[in-house]
Amino acid sequence: MGRLKLGAAALLALALWAGPAWAETYYLSDADLSAGYLETLATSAPSSLDEAQGWQVNQKGVNNFCIYYPDATIGRTDAKWVTTEPAAFSQRGYRTSGTLNGTFANSDWVVSFKVKNNTYTTQKGYVKFRLWRSANADGSGAAQITPGWQASTEISFSAQNQYQTGSITWSPGAEKVLTNEYLFLEIEWSCSNTGGNNNAAVYWAHNEGAAEKLDAPAFTPAPVTGTGAMILAAHHAAGSGICGAGVPRLERVFKEIGETRALKEAGEARRLREPGETRRWRAP
Repeated sequence: MGRLKLGAAALLALALWAGPAWAETYYLSDADLSAGYLETLATSAPSSLDEAQGWQVNQKGVNNFCIYYPDATIGRTDAKWVTTEPAAFSQRGYRTSGTLNGTFANSDWVVSFKVKNNTYTTQKGYVKFRLWRSANADGSGAAQITPGWQASTEISFSAQNQYQTGSITWSPGAEKVLTNEYLFLEIEWSCSNTGGNNNAAVYWAHNEGAAEKLDAPAFTPAPVTGTGAMILAAHHAAGSGICGAGVPRLERVFKEIGETRALKEAGEARRLREPGETRRWRAP
C-alpha cells in the first residue's frame, strides 16, 4: 500500500468522526487497581486461575447477602454479611482501567462466572451483579446502569471441591452512555440454602479467561473534538474512502499539541506523529 496524505480539511473531518463500533469483552482479572477494593476489567484474557477469595457461607440460609470483596474470603461472622440486600454501591468489584466516552448499543450484557465449594456440599445460592458508571476512579458518586441486581439461576453442588459455571444475561432496553466515565462491575453472593457446617464456603474463581468475563454490547466512541485531535480510521470493508486497508479496529497512539489519542487496531499499535498539516499513514 502507498502513503495516504491528508490535508487540513480532511483532518478536521476525521477528528469529528466517532469511529467504528466494536463489541468488547472484559475479562475478570485479579490485577489490583485498588487493593481490597477494585480489580481489573481487562481487555486481554488472563490465564492463571485464582480462587483464593469468596464467602464462608456457614449455615446461612435464604436472605443472607454478601458483596464480593477482592482478595478476601468473608468469614461467617463478619459484619459484611447482611440480611437486607445492599442498595448503595459498595465501590468494590471490578473496573475498567481507563474511562470510556461513548455509547453501548441496546443489546445484551452477559456476565460469565465460575464458583467452587469446599468439602461441604449443601450450600446453595445465586451469583448476582450490578453495573455502575462514575467519573471517579474509586466509584464515588456512581450512577447505576442496571436496574438493580441481576441474578443467575440457583447454584448447587453435588460433590466436594466442585466447580460450577454459569452466565447472567441482562437486556437493557436502551442504549447506555458513558461520558468520560469508568465502568464498574459489582458482584454478590446471595444464599438460598444452608451449608450445613460453620466452615462451608463458596469460592469466587477468576483470572482464567473465557470462563470469567463480561461481554458488553457494541460500543461506539463519541466524536473526538478539540485542538490537535486527529483520528485515523478505516471501515470494516476495504475501500471505505478514508483508507483502503479495511481494518476492523484501530489503535494508534500519538501526540499532537500535548494531546494523546488512543484508538484500537487488531493485532498492532503504531505511533504516528508528524508536524504540519500533512499526515502520512502507511496501511498495514
